[in-house]
Amino acid sequence: MGKGAAFLDINRRHGVMESLFSERDFRARTGLTIPIGLCAGLVQTWWREVQKGNDGIECLRRSSAALARDVVIAQVLNVYLKRVPETQEVLNFSEAALMRCKYGETIAGLRTLQRRCMVDNLLELDLVLHFGMPLTSRWELPNCVTNVTELIMTQKEPGLFVLIMRFSDPSRASGERGHRTALSVEDTGVCRFYDPWWGEVRFCSVNHFASWFMDYWTTQKWGYVLGRGKILSPPIQVYWLSGMLSLDAAELRKAQERRRAEMTYRKADFDLWLSAPVVVSLMKVIERAEKHHKYKEA
Repeated sequence: MGKGAAFLDINRRHGVMESLFSERDFRARTGLTIPIGLCAGLVQTWWREVQKGNDGIECLRRSSAALARDVVIAQVLNVYLKRVPETQEVLNFSEAALMRCKYGETIAGLRTLQRRCMVDNLLELDLVLHFGMPLTSRWELPNCVTNVTELIMTQKEPGLFVLIMRFSDPSRASGERGHRTALSVEDTGVCRFYDPWWGEVRFCSVNHFASWFMDYWTTQKWGYVLGRGKILSPPIQVYWLSGMLSLDAAELRKAQERRRAEMTYRKADFDLWLSAPVVVSLMKVIERAEKHHKYKEA
C-alpha cells in the first residue's frame, strides 16, 4: 500500500475528519516551481488563518496570486542562521540584508531581540514572531515516536506544537533537510494536525491524536526516513507555543509584520539578498506564478 492510500486508511480506521490539500496541490494550483520545499511557509499561512477562526485548508485551496506570494515570502523568512555571529563583518552581503529584512537589527541587536523574546537562538525567535505566541517548551528527541506522543499528551492548555523532522540528504550542502508539521490544540481539547504533504486532520482530543499519530508515523515510514544516514541535528525537534506575547514581544512582531507587508509589494526589497543560494530566482518564480493566475482567471 502506498503512502497516500495508507494515509486515507488510517484516517478511516481512527474515525477522523480530513481536509486534503497538499503542497503538491498548492504548487499545481499556483504554478509555483521554486526549487525548495514550502512546508514552513504553508504551516505559517495555515496557522494564521486558524488563529482568525477561518478554515486554513480552504484558504490554501483558493490559492490566489497574493497568497502564493505570501507563502513564498513566509518560507524565505524562515531561513535562519544557526547561531548569531560575533560581528556583522562575518556576514556576506545577502545574509546581512536578509537579517535586516527579517529583524530590522544589527548583529548586536539580534541578541537583544532573543533576550526580549526569551529564546535561545534565531530559529526559536522566528517561531515566536511568526506564530505570535511565547515559546514555553522545547524538546530535542531521538528517532522514537512514543517520545513525541507522550510529551504531547501532557499538554492540557490551548496552543500550538510545531514539529520539525530532520533527515539525511546528501544532495544538500548541509547534508540534511527538514519537514515541518503543526498540531493546534483548542481550549475545548479539539486538535488540528496539519502536514503540508497531505493536509489537515481533526481530532476530538490529544489522546485521539496520539493514537492516530502512532499509525501515521509507521505508515509514512518516518522511523526509516529519520534513521537513514547521519546528520548533526537532532532528528526530531518539538516546540510548544502557548499564551499571549508580552507587550515587548508583540511590538517586535508588529514591526516584522510591517516589514513583511512592504516586502510583498516592493520587489527592490528582495534584490538585496536574492543571491543567497536558497532564494535564487525567487522573484522570477513569483512573477511566473502571478502570470499563471492571470491566465487562469482570464
